[in-house]
Amino acid sequence: MNTISAGSINERGFINSLDRQGFTYKKSGCELLANLIDAYATCGIFTNNYPNNISLMDDGKGMTERELINMVDIFRENHTEDKSMGVSGMGGSAACFQLSKADGSNPTPVHVYTKSVNDKFLKAIIPWDKIFSEGKFTGQVQISEMNSEETSKFISDRTLYGLVSTGTTIIFNYSEAFYQLLNEQFTKKQSGCDLKDFWGAVFGKITTSIKYNKNDGTSVLELPKYNYFGGSDNEFYTGKFEWSIHHFRDANKSRFVCKNPDKPSEYMEIVKQGNGFATEPREIKLNPRSLENSDIINFICGMRINNDVFDINNPKQLTASYHVNPYDSQFMDNSSDTYPFCSQISVNRNLQRITGFSLEGHSISSARADGETMAKILYHKAELNYEVYSKQNNTIDKIHGIQQNKNQNQNEFPKNYTRLVKYLKEWHFKKVKGYFNRILEAEICPSDEHDDDDDNNSTSSTSSLSSNSSNINYNNTDNLHTGQLTNNSPVSQDNQEQITPPITRSENIELTVSEIQNVEFDLHNRIEIPINLNDINNSTSTNTINDNNTNNNDTNNNNDAEISQENSIDESREYLIKSAQLIMDIAADQNYSGTEGKDIYDYIISVLNK
Repeated sequence: MNTISAGSINERGFINSLDRQGFTYKKSGCELLANLIDAYATCGIFTNNYPNNISLMDDGKGMTERELINMVDIFRENHTEDKSMGVSGMGGSAACFQLSKADGSNPTPVHVYTKSVNDKFLKAIIPWDKIFSEGKFTGQVQISEMNSEETSKFISDRTLYGLVSTGTTIIFNYSEAFYQLLNEQFTKKQSGCDLKDFWGAVFGKITTSIKYNKNDGTSVLELPKYNYFGGSDNEFYTGKFEWSIHHFRDANKSRFVCKNPDKPSEYMEIVKQGNGFATEPREIKLNPRSLENSDIINFICGMRINNDVFDINNPKQLTASYHVNPYDSQFMDNSSDTYPFCSQISVNRNLQRITGFSLEGHSISSARADGETMAKILYHKAELNYEVYSKQNNTIDKIHGIQQNKNQNQNEFPKNYTRLVKYLKEWHFKKVKGYFNRILEAEICPSDEHDDDDDNNSTSSTSSLSSNSSNINYNNTDNLHTGQLTNNSPVSQDNQEQITPPITRSENIELTVSEIQNVEFDLHNRIEIPINLNDINNSTSTNTINDNNTNNNDTNNNNDAEISQENSIDESREYLIKSAQLIMDIAADQNYSGTEGKDIYDYIISVLNK
């Protein structure tokens, strides 16, 4: 038998498959918006021209004749050298196919008008009705120059909005389904189940303005942008936490590593364990050259301030009652419908949200267990961001399950990746929870009351926080967000003699540089001296402790008593400085492995007794 050459693409099968690519109306709209963003448009405008058509106009760079031909070249990689939102080279065509359908019926023709700086005013007619009926796509698209009337309208439409005369306009036959889609998307508050497909969330990080002219006498609408982490650090309890995860291939396997947030000089990884992976990361030895060509994934997490959940001016224990934060309340209702969206880790590719996934042990049902669990899963959010050149064989895209339709995702990420993400998220949540606990402790452990009639018998407690809540400045949110409380209460003369230096609390204190602020907070409240460790070597007379219990009218104080009091104050300050320095030395000592408060106490006492 002679050798026979075979192999072809069945165009009828391809055309029929366009209904099974996951391009819903919402996702098709996302695809067109991604295309105009990739074209560097500053503005995209939908216009309802009932009953004739619905158009989408942008002021991007437009297309040359060659680029217009490439647009309808299915599966062509048009952005291999760009960090664009496009991937497969068929998204725009499939999206136009879906949106051309008149209320679910057969597709209808789509008209594309475009002008680039370096080419003519061009138009393309994509006859989807004919393509669908004949089962043939090849050679069906007709490209030509615009006539004078079309050119004039192309320019005047842009002039109306103050736009330049370059860009692209796509015109679809009018359909009620398309009209309703636009009305839903340009409504700011979405139902929980629709947030993942809400254009404002998908393109929340994009600066391009997306508008909608309903042509009904009302104002032109602007697409509301949802960007949870778009606010400043001051809008989050303890601020936002950002960290880099590196991905690279080693022995044909994917590895995910990052620096240890407790020891930034060390790297850690979820390592192989048996047939699976460990649940906690371990420190590893890594040659920095291994990361030279690695993919970088930016991890960010944080919990927006919500006084209904935890009010620093009226602190109470967290409860399992759900309260949407003020920022999210602009986009979603205070209902359990939002749980799926809020509990997921968002994944953003080249600034476009492509999917979300849930972490192990962070199920929605678990979130209802108690206040702390609800805060950890629903209030404390996280996302992953990465940039990549838009080639079809990108390893990082494959890891994130990117398909032809970027919003259709497999969501089966490697365990050594998701468990590392989980560790980082829970690591930061512990900081937030510790911050809450410190405020609660300061609230419920007031200063000892002093007996004005017996100045010599006043004592102060050293086993608990000694700042009275009425003397704590809760309005200084800048200090609060970094774990500092401002105490304006002076310490009495007699209490100075009662201050016991050692740290005696039994709770764990992490000896890392990132925890120095927490140590500062504890020392500050134990010894009741308003002092900042960062300024410790610049202590001046502003740190002088006044004696509240001294009667200003008492003329019987002698010089010896005043000298004794000053000596006592100086000794206390000297001890605080020395203790603070010792704790910072411990944090910097890589050979110190203890983490308990008792370890700190023993270490300091051993040095002081030398």
